[in-house]
Amino acid sequence: MTQEEFGILTRDKIRQLIEANLETNPIEFALTHSTNEISSALVSTQLKNLQKAKKKCPSYYLARCIIPTFAYEQASSELAASFKSVSGTRCLDLTMGLGVDTIHFAKQFEEVIALEPNPVLAEIGRYNMQLMGISNVKIFSQTAEMFLSAYKGEKFDLIYVDPSRRDSKGKRVFLLEACQPNLLDLMPHMLAWGKEVLVKLSPLFDLHEAARQFSQLDNMTVVSIGNDCKELLIHICNKKNRNFPTSEIALDLQLVRHGSHLQYSFPFPLPQLPASDLPSVPRYLYEADVAFYKTQSMPHLMTDYFPQLPGAWNHPMGFFFSEEIAESFPGRVWQIQEIHPYKPRQLRKWLTSTSIQQAHLLRREFPLTVKQIRQQLRIWEGGETYLICTNLGGTKHLIQAHLIR
Repeated sequence: MTQEEFGILTRDKIRQLIEANLETNPIEFALTHSTNEISSALVSTQLKNLQKAKKKCPSYYLARCIIPTFAYEQASSELAASFKSVSGTRCLDLTMGLGVDTIHFAKQFEEVIALEPNPVLAEIGRYNMQLMGISNVKIFSQTAEMFLSAYKGEKFDLIYVDPSRRDSKGKRVFLLEACQPNLLDLMPHMLAWGKEVLVKLSPLFDLHEAARQFSQLDNMTVVSIGNDCKELLIHICNKKNRNFPTSEIALDLQLVRHGSHLQYSFPFPLPQLPASDLPSVPRYLYEADVAFYKTQSMPHLMTDYFPQLPGAWNHPMGFFFSEEIAESFPGRVWQIQEIHPYKPRQLRKWLTSTSIQQAHLLRREFPLTVKQIRQQLRIWEGGETYLICTNLGGTKHLIQAHLIR
């Protein structure tokens, strides 16, 4: 967003126009308000972003904030931000962006200093803070490197950084040193001026690599909302000197499922657990929340939190099979109807005889993709039947199952 566009969106006439069309389809608005007096495309984009923000960032919607598209796409949801459970007197947010995390920290700290190198985005941040009645945030248009190299004040209780994982051309990057700011170069400065450091990494980032890169790592938090990994948070505390892999690191899984908040904790690195024999005739198949597969902790979930549930997993990244059902399991549960060896020709005959023409396909620890399975079985997506492909006893199998929850 340019300075001129920001200025247009702050005009009373434009804000009144947005307010009057909050529920209008943005495309319809653009088609019916094409005049020389207003930039219909600019207003249409704000309407679209506000409508999307109603769920992801409800505070922004309620205050009718100005929401630049790129900053919105890169921002945390307010729900995800709420899992950053750190509080104190002073916080330094090195990468403000849209400011969702900044606003969360403003509720947890007496004072927040936020940095945003883009001067227009910094000004938008100040404007939005005023709209939301937030007065304890100071925003500076500086890079993290510039601010920390010149800083001479008291230590911050928390320094937070959510580095951009795109280069100057907008291409995705994966190495820590390729992010903006460069986390590896910046870490000594953050540790010098922060009592604690909180780093948000891509949910795809490898946990073992994180532990290797950050020697003073205290704990890691994986946030999963609606069975979708949203954030990986790395918490570094100056009071402890962690040396991976001999020191134990806390691994926390924060889940939001069907409106409920669930929390699970394990030591990291996770010890390997031997699998017991699968039930001879399992009745139920369990698939844990995606966070447990991200952290490879599904076996530990079953042994630590469901020790009385008889059964076994076919693979640490596979499924759990049992003759009984657990009501509080954090994931999906199916009732098994039939189990067949995966032999496409015989399975096609079986599908024809049972009049199954469509089904939901699911696979774990299986050499074929869902697309390949569909092609081999000649079956469409949909219906109420689940066909689950996995490895049992060293051979490929297909399981027909009914989803319980």
